Parts: sequence; C-alpha cells; structure tokens
Amino acid sequence: MLTLSACNTGGGDGTEVEGFGTLAQRQGAKAVIASLWPVADSSTSLLMQELYRIRETSQGITKLEALREAQLELLRGEVQTPVGAPGSSLKPNAPYSHPFYWAPFFLMGNWL
Repeated sequence: MLTLSACNTGGGDGTEVEGFGTLAQRQGAKAVIASLWPVADSSTSLLMQELYRIRETSQGITKLEALREAQLELLRGEVQTPVGAPGSSLKPNAPYSHPFYWAPFFLMGNWL
C-alpha cells in the first residue's frame, strides 16, 4: 500500500481523471491512499498514525476498514492533539471532527 498523504494527490487538473495516485498504480502499486484537496499537516499526521496502528493491531482488518476507522476516530474526537500543537485550539473534544480534516483521503485499488 502506497500512501500519498500530501495535498491533491488523488485528483487531476480537471481535463482528465488521472492524478498521481493513478500513475502510481500504473507503475505497480497495488493500493494507493490519496487525497482530493489540500490537507492539514497536524490532522493528516494523526490520521496516518492511526491508520497504520489499526492495521498492525487488528488482525484481518482490510486497508479500507482501517482507513475508515481512523477517519471515524478523528470525527468522534478519539484522537487528540497535544496541547499547544497545531489544531489544539480547535474544538477541545473533537478538534478534527470537520470533514476537511479526514474526508479528503480515499483508497484506490486493492482494498483488502
């Protein structure tokens, strides 16, 4: 699984459907996580940490389920930022609940 956690890695320029994620698949990546719009560094870091933690600790979980669960954790406020870190002044109980922080990421290719 290739994770492209930077901004706009899943979209093209509007004249075609292909983005960097599609190109990575053509070069052999079986599964690619990409983003549809600019992303925030602090929430993206937490999301990716949770994604890989869930994949490592939950036997039999698919890549898609791990991504979904990590996104839900940000939505519910189950993943917190350290005090003073970017985003810590947002909603104290769920600083990254807004879809801007967790919704741009999607999985392309083999989701198992």
